[in-house]
Amino acid sequence: METFDLEALRTLIVIQEKEGFAAAAVQLGKTQSAVTQQMQRLEAQLGRAIFEKRGRHKQLTSHGLRLVEYGRHLITV
Repeated sequence: METFDLEALRTLIVIQEKEGFAAAAVQLGKTQSAVTQQMQRLEAQLGRAIFEKRGRHKQLTSHGLRLVEYGRHLITV
């Protein structure tokens, strides 16, 4: 079973809540580049895409949505 970085999972949750990387970065006090790098590491660890491009925006894939729910479960437990 994979062990995911809780900080990266928190970032993923904020991205979903704020509906974007830039707004999440502001909320978390990080650069957009740092947020992007965290998500790239999560995708590499998962071995699947978490986001898909929709025009100029990125949207969570079904795997990304499941990972958000998993992260919420871990953080609230």
